[in-house]
Amino acid sequence: MQYAVMNTPGNAELLIDANELQSFQKAMESDDPGLYMHEEIPNDNTMVYKIVYGVYIPKSNFSRTDVKHHINKSINVWLVHFRKDHCLPMKIEDIIIHEQVFLKSYGQKINTKNEVAFSALIRIPRNITIGSNQTEAVTAFVRYFNEMNPISNLLNRLGIFAFKSEETSLSNTPLSKDNWKDYIHDGVAIRAAQITC
Repeated sequence: MQYAVMNTPGNAELLIDANELQSFQKAMESDDPGLYMHEEIPNDNTMVYKIVYGVYIPKSNFSRTDVKHHINKSINVWLVHFRKDHCLPMKIEDIIIHEQVFLKSYGQKINTKNEVAFSALIRIPRNITIGSNQTEAVTAFVRYFNEMNPISNLLNRLGIFAFKSEETSLSNTPLSKDNWKDYIHDGVAIRAAQITC
């Protein structure tokens, strides 16, 4: 299972990707957890547009209306993906929320029905590969640069975007906010979310 809910030493709820766990643990063992992660500077020259499918997984204490609000507020703000001790930036340019409801249990404690399937146009570094329904999702979350360090941000995030698969039928079509919706497949988005949860 890629996602789980844990309790921190302060007994706070932490929704975490198994791939983030090692970074989190090493940061907490370091002299200054806030300085453990190296933040990559967003660079438009190294980023590409991709259409991705996935699911937004919120912490358990939010209504579905709140969750949709969180998703819509995430458009055009920087997200980060933890890769070992690096924070890699990415951005959701546009998103379509799919209304299907999912029910999934994370760990032993949380039952939530507020996961939301989506299709999105993202800008992402070329060196990050979004897999397929047979691989793990790429996890990202809103980065509050001026308010907290990356580890505090991870502890206080409202939810995570799990980018599960990428649209592969594009050939060499240049993507933009004007044309990306012409290429999405709702059924692929729903399957990606169901497999992720």
